[in-house]
Amino acid sequence: MKKIFTTLTFVLLFSFLIPNAKAQVGFSIGPHIGYASPTGNYSGTVNDFYDGTKYGLSSGVNIGACAKLNVLFISGRVDIDYCWLKNSGNLTSSNGSAETKQNVFSFGIGPEYSLSLPMSPVKPYASIEILFSSFSGESTFSGVSGVQSSAITLSSATRTGLGLIAGAEFKLAAFSLDLNVRYNMYNVFGKSFNSYSNNDRTNSYSSLNDDNDPNYDGDKHPISSSRSISTVEINLGVLFGL
Repeated sequence: MKKIFTTLTFVLLFSFLIPNAKAQVGFSIGPHIGYASPTGNYSGTVNDFYDGTKYGLSSGVNIGACAKLNVLFISGRVDIDYCWLKNSGNLTSSNGSAETKQNVFSFGIGPEYSLSLPMSPVKPYASIEILFSSFSGESTFSGVSGVQSSAITLSSATRTGLGLIAGAEFKLAAFSLDLNVRYNMYNVFGKSFNSYSNNDRTNSYSSLNDDNDPNYDGDKHPISSSRSISTVEINLGVLFGL
């Protein structure tokens, strides 16, 4: 009798878990577009950029895609994102002008924690991702003493950081709208400075140089301290379940 009871209990438990497991397994994927705003040392003016205190970038746009995998009690997400930022203006320290542009391609992966609301098409969630990012871009100075008056290409660089996400999915007929806010801290790990000894200030702008210049002198070597690289994004995406 004990064996029969144990067998029936196992069968009932198994028959209950399998349908629920299937219901909780899901995969969705889709594109997104957003508004990106640099924060901290990544923002500022072209004067800040010239002085070496900030990157001097203004708001821009970003596009990308997101994939989410729900397996029982574990949810994971993967994001790819490409962001364009730039700024331009006159320099107060001279009669010259400057323009700077940077592009960030990032890949993020991490867990997602969601809250299903009974009888509601809205599912709020929060996530934290490890970010792997690649930087490119260029800057141009015109009529500025000590810096060449031509395009300065930014050497490609990679950094590792963190992404914090809060958002909500709005379930519609055959897809979901995904609205979220992201805070991207791109260079939590891997800050560096490409040292140069020829006293050509132009070299300060040809690399990402998010760490301090060991030869800082306020003139030919203007970067005195490390700089954070971060953005806030507001994204709207469409997710299709597969």
